Amino acid sequence: MNIEYALSDEDLEFIKNVFEKKLALEALIKSEGISANLMKDLISTYSQVNAEYTNWWSKKN
Repeated sequence: MNIEYALSDEDLEFIKNVFEKKLALEALIKSEGISANLMKDLISTYSQVNAEYTNWWSKKN
């Protein structure tokens, strides 16, 4: 299935920022020696970034 979407430069910048945040958070979550509280905050932030992207994408369709 090949679906093409017309995305604006603003859309592309948003997607780029979301994935950069996710990659940075994933690296921090995988690092050793961080406190349980920080881990909890990182996972929560990661979930928020995912929700932000999901909400944005659902509005696009």
